Amino acid sequence: MRIIEEFNVYYRKSCIGIYYVFENGETEYSTSNFAFIGLEKEDIPDKFKRTVRAKGPVGFLQQYMTEENRVKGTRKKKYLAGDFSIVRLPKETGEKYWVYRRSAEKGEAGYSEKNHSAPHYEGPHTPEGMEEWASWYCFNKLDDGCYQAELDEAWWWGGGHNDGGTIRNEIPEEWFKLSYDEFLQRTVRLSAAAHYGFTVEELKEKEGLKEFFGFDRERNIVYFDIDGTLATGKNVPESAAKAIEQLREKGDLVFICTGRNVAYARDNFGAYADGFICNNGRIAVLGDEVLLEKPLSYQQIQEIIRILEPLDTAYIFHGNERGYAGGNPEGFKVLEDTGDKGHLTRCDDFSQVKVYSFDTWVRDREHLAQITEAFRGKVLVNPHGPHPSADMTIEGYDKGDAALAVAERLGVKRENTFAFGDGINDISMLVKAGHGIAMGNGFEEVKKAAEYVTTGINDDGVANGLKHYGLI
Repeated sequence: MRIIEEFNVYYRKSCIGIYYVFENGETEYSTSNFAFIGLEKEDIPDKFKRTVRAKGPVGFLQQYMTEENRVKGTRKKKYLAGDFSIVRLPKETGEKYWVYRRSAEKGEAGYSEKNHSAPHYEGPHTPEGMEEWASWYCFNKLDDGCYQAELDEAWWWGGGHNDGGTIRNEIPEEWFKLSYDEFLQRTVRLSAAAHYGFTVEELKEKEGLKEFFGFDRERNIVYFDIDGTLATGKNVPESAAKAIEQLREKGDLVFICTGRNVAYARDNFGAYADGFICNNGRIAVLGDEVLLEKPLSYQQIQEIIRILEPLDTAYIFHGNERGYAGGNPEGFKVLEDTGDKGHLTRCDDFSQVKVYSFDTWVRDREHLAQITEAFRGKVLVNPHGPHPSADMTIEGYDKGDAALAVAERLGVKRENTFAFGDGINDISMLVKAGHGIAMGNGFEEVKKAAEYVTTGINDDGVANGLKHYGLI
């Protein structure tokens, strides 16, 4: 019976089997491959083992393969439920781009005057007269919209012995969010292509390759603040979630741009974004890659604390994963509510931590006025609405600067950048992006700085703003 779909099954990061779907609709779970271990793996919790025994492996897996558990923001068919993930193995569509074929004649696809021979392995057991070359090099389009680099290598030595094999590596989806030049720099290192003399320059000269990979379309980047723009607390309006899904399906990029740290943004809003600009522009990440990073120096931290101490306030300095607090103990309890449980710790020695931004506790309006005056000309104070705290943007580098830097790094023109915000610290990105959109519930200063004012967050503000610019 012909297999029409295959899924790798993972527990944590270990592959524990393969789930097959046959053309007659029947399914099967197998651990026959020596590289896999079964669903009875010792460290799998007992409650899952009981379910496996009761429903069988297939029934166990099928209960997780639901639309609710499907991972958003990826072309792959992938399901995630706790420590289990189920990932479909894509198939080739037959659509190829031939970069090189050793056998190709002039005028045929893949023809090259170079033969792409490579230096053979030098070692104590290297056969005398060994030669090594690439037989072909191509890219395959897969049926889930992803791509694969394929290179066939051949080795020969004097005894008439031939060896080698075909190397296939899937091109990571994250790379398609980079500029075309950076994409090629990484891709040419896949499947040993660089070893056989293929270069970025050679790939850039290939007619139609840019179109094959989908880089011929001009992309947009849309930046969203979190609090008051994308979400209230951790709740994203359904209309905003659907609009962002539509936006990303078209190939445009979404970055969350916030005063909060990377861990908070990724853990709570990762499903809605390709990347994150955090700590009011001091760090930007795309997947696991850091695009820019501007941590505070110890001298800057000391100067900030020197200004804060006479104000009898509490403060948090934010790192990537944690917040480090000092100052008034009363304010410390209040600031704990601004992030996830356990994210905050008291700190007495800031010389040993890497931080990017800071928040302060604000007792009342008079206290806010004192803090604002003390930092005038040095820091932009952005109150957290009704919550008695404020995030602080150190002047000299802000959300807007980071948004422009990210766009340049990813090869996106300024006129193709859009920024949504509602707070004072959002003004910089609304002004510096190609198009600034203020939320209807935003501060008046933000609305005045914007190119367009959309409706409020709870009145489909994100969706209406994207529709206004024809982005969805």
